[in-house]
Amino acid sequence: MAKKVSTSELDFIRKIKSIALKSLFSDDTILENLVLKGGNALDLGLNVSTRSSLDLDLSMDEQFETNDEFRERIQRAIEDGFAREKYRVIDFNFRAVPRGVEEDPELIEFWGGYSVDFKIISAEDYERLKGNEEQIRRECEKVGSNGSTKFEIDISKHEYNKSRKFVVFEGLKIAIYTPAALVAEKIRAICQQMPEYGLIVKRSRGAGARPKDFTDIYVICNHPEFGLEVDFGSAEFHSLVQKMFEAKRVPLDWIGKIKDTFDVHVLAFPSVLDTILPGVELPSNDFELYFAFVVEKCRQLEPLWNK
Repeated sequence: MAKKVSTSELDFIRKIKSIALKSLFSDDTILENLVLKGGNALDLGLNVSTRSSLDLDLSMDEQFETNDEFRERIQRAIEDGFAREKYRVIDFNFRAVPRGVEEDPELIEFWGGYSVDFKIISAEDYERLKGNEEQIRRECEKVGSNGSTKFEIDISKHEYNKSRKFVVFEGLKIAIYTPAALVAEKIRAICQQMPEYGLIVKRSRGAGARPKDFTDIYVICNHPEFGLEVDFGSAEFHSLVQKMFEAKRVPLDWIGKIKDTFDVHVLAFPSVLDTILPGVELPSNDFELYFAFVVEKCRQLEPLWNK
């Protein structure tokens, strides 16, 4: 089990996430093509903070430059952004994921993305230790779980990410998923953990648990401002769900199977409670509340597959 992150550690990690986010979106091409999603779109983009999310998740639709060009763009943005904040970036890694996806003529059409990770050290410490690479690595900042010095960014390709909004984050315009898109993707993520999806993406591991998605959907839908933007019964939301599911070839009728997955997700719910931010209280520590809420909301999506 991961060690619970302290408040001071969370504050520092949030600072580093903020620098990374601003570094990326300072590039106009990235702003035009990539969109922040997931827990940090909620936390950093919408300022709806409930739980800590350590890495950044972004999406893109179609590839707009070669892998090498994209790597250079991401690396340059990250290095320049952290340099402005007096940090040096080391051990920068950029790779296509999952391994082998680009050699598979079926999967490459809709699956995969990029994994980016790097370490940072203050420019002052870097100069002090210059030439001693081993010591530089030892003194890198702790920016991940269990004291990890590796900061991670995940970029998923072949997404439907047109449901975006631009917000000003610490003086800089960034692109994030709309509340409706966040909810639609989280419903899809729950379905993607079903064993049947493993056959579609040639995944060897078994089904996973996504209790965080149930709680996030509940929080978004019950938010006094953003909840008004998510209407499960509207034609607009139905169209959005359909497009997001089609992008990753997830059958829409699997939404109706969510009601049978309680046992898959409930055992992992304590891990969600462990990541709740200090000073934040969930409406309940009982997973059944969030599960039942999502199941009931998803009944309004049945016309998508039961026509």
